[in-house]
Amino acid sequence: DALPIYYGSFSAKQHSILDTFLQHVGGSKAFNVTTEYYDSQGQSIANVLNYDPATDSYDDAYSLGHALSGDYFETTLLHNAVAVGHLPSDVNGLYILTISPDVTLPDNVWCAYHSYSPEIIDGAEVVYAVAPDPPAATGILGGCSGNVAIYHDKVSPNFDMGMDSVVDSLIHELGESTSDPLITAWFTFTGQEMGDVCNFNYGPTFLAPNGAHANHKFGNRDYLAQQLWSLADPEGCVQGH
Repeated sequence: DALPIYYGSFSAKQHSILDTFLQHVGGSKAFNVTTEYYDSQGQSIANVLNYDPATDSYDDAYSLGHALSGDYFETTLLHNAVAVGHLPSDVNGLYILTISPDVTLPDNVWCAYHSYSPEIIDGAEVVYAVAPDPPAATGILGGCSGNVAIYHDKVSPNFDMGMDSVVDSLIHELGESTSDPLITAWFTFTGQEMGDVCNFNYGPTFLAPNGAHANHKFGNRDYLAQQLWSLADPEGCVQGH
């Protein structure tokens, strides 16, 4: 299950951009690439990601303020949301934290990352991903958005460069969170995971109605979302199978 926190302030449209992606990426050709990977018992990853925005998401209106600092702000926020029942307690879930661009973050928080922690649900190694909505003023957005960095678009498919960038970053983290959840599974000899190998690699694109480059449709929305590394013969970055 996908279990996101929206930290800060997000519009209904911004919720819809991420919610639509999370509701439809499971079962898609894009996420099907992860089924080529398997766990220590030889079980292949399932092309499933359940998500109901009404029960599986939570809006946190700055509970830790407008500046997040320290090494564990993300696990603190996720733990607090689970502890008081804002999010389900699910040891097999993927907890996701997105953060509005008016929140100040530590310098080492870039486009997105994933990790695991026993602090979200006491005693369980729970996997989580962090994908902030990057602020445009600092230049971070240009380093996270493929529409900006690769195609030099003036708009993104859903007219929200930040949230479209969150989706692009999250397909990367979803792939890696399932193929390398505890940072002990699949990675290259240089330490790259299956999303890293294909970062900013999109494959064939089309133009969304507003002229922005896109390469996927999830639900009723167009997105530009990076490819993932396929183990099929021949190996390589693919949009899906």
